[in-house]
Amino acid sequence: MYINGYFTGLIDFPGDQLPYVGLYDWNLVILSIVIAICGAWAGLSCLTRANSIHSESALVSGLWKVTGAIAFGGSIWGMHFVGMLAFSLPCGISYDMMLTSISIAPGILASLTAMTVVGRNDFSLATRLCVGSVLMGAGIGAMHYTGMAAMRLPAILMYDPFFATISVCAAILLSFIALYVVEYGQRDPSHFFVRKLIAAAILGSAVASMHYVAMQAAIFYPTIEQPPRNEYLSQTLMALLIGLAVLALVGIVVAASFAARLKETARILA
Repeated sequence: MYINGYFTGLIDFPGDQLPYVGLYDWNLVILSIVIAICGAWAGLSCLTRANSIHSESALVSGLWKVTGAIAFGGSIWGMHFVGMLAFSLPCGISYDMMLTSISIAPGILASLTAMTVVGRNDFSLATRLCVGSVLMGAGIGAMHYTGMAAMRLPAILMYDPFFATISVCAAILLSFIALYVVEYGQRDPSHFFVRKLIAAAILGSAVASMHYVAMQAAIFYPTIEQPPRNEYLSQTLMALLIGLAVLALVGIVVAASFAARLKETARILA
């Protein structure tokens, strides 16, 4: 029994053809993991900054959380599609432009909600970490499976329920560990840079593990029909768009972080 591509029910595949066997470009796999870790670092840096100035200005703190959510949510999206470009099938793959654009939203919204929950002090630590990790893991999962629905290829997409469940559970568990490391680092500032680096590596690994375990859950059965391909984005164009989007997000976050450090240094010197 498999879950169909739209998660509307368990079905048996009626045909007798063997599924396609996909291959990975390992250079792009490594690049996708680096994107996830860098995005996690940027998001956690913004969360730390937001929490440190919350008592001074709630508005500025909120803007830092939005910036972090955009950075991390965008990196989730970038990691996913670079990972998809690393994956190839004998039949070729193209993508629906509308769903591809929409799929970035769940990652950004989940990241923002998780940062807001983790940054609150009117809940216990366990509650904040549990809610934040569930939201983060759910956002990563929603982004991935929405992006998978944007695939256009002459095949029927199905999912192995076991690996699909494991993929989401892995994202939630690793998100919990990463948020705990960040929270503990804020309470104990010694070696905070190292703690944040470890947390970013764990959170980036959560994104990457969710993606590649979920890809293990995906099964592509060939069909006779050849869908029209001129409506969809080519993989080359997708790579260009993703690269520009990730670079733009990284540039915005780095510029904002640098400007904040300059302002803080000037205030201390004054």
